Amino acid sequence: MQVASIIARVGRLAEQRDIKPNDGLTNQEQHFVIRALWELIIQGFLVPNNASSGTQGWSFVSFTDYGEKMILADRLTPYDPTMYLAQFVEGLTDPIVNFYVEEALGCFRANCQTACALMLGVASERLFDLLLDSFLGVLASQRERDDLQKKTDGKSITSRYRELRKRLDPKKGQLPQPLCENLDTCLVSILNIIRQQRNDAGHPTDRVVTRDEAYALLYVFPHYHNQMSELTLHLKEHTKSLT
Repeated sequence: MQVASIIARVGRLAEQRDIKPNDGLTNQEQHFVIRALWELIIQGFLVPNNASSGTQGWSFVSFTDYGEKMILADRLTPYDPTMYLAQFVEGLTDPIVNFYVEEALGCFRANCQTACALMLGVASERLFDLLLDSFLGVLASQRERDDLQKKTDGKSITSRYRELRKRLDPKKGQLPQPLCENLDTCLVSILNIIRQQRNDAGHPTDRVVTRDEAYALLYVFPHYHNQMSELTLHLKEHTKSLT
């Protein structure tokens, strides 16, 4: 693909959407396109070639094998942050969760995959804490609430998780069936995978998170986020209802 042709194509698309008058892209807008192409190169989607001539020392770009794989996948990817975050169910989002997910996406696009796993782990822990707070409020027994509060305040995520599961599992039958069906998937499988990756990433070891591993975590996170948030919202709306 010739860079000049890409710039011209972007200009035509802009005209079709009434973004730009018919006099083509300005130099500033052309530089914006070139910066975007370089970001795709850094992310491993494109590779520059024929650097002996053309715009800013290079005139052509080609898809890498990885770039072709992502294009042919035809699904939302972490490389498109706006569309990625749009998968989160409106009304269930938390600003702290969103902040760390956006940080994770930035790390992923910068090929800092270990940092990506770490940021996603922090977002996951925030989701868990929101769920724990809602569960405390839904317990009908004051004694149970006090006991759970005592055994989770200031404790590690592992301890808080263990104490919540100990009390939530016997009460699953009181939850709506759809929420109950997804509970094990989210609380047992996905949460623990993200937590383990975060633990590995957050300690001085030689463990390296690969791009495929980071991509897999980001791929499942919207589903995990929505299921955890729906359960949290349900509990908040039914205070003191679990016996």
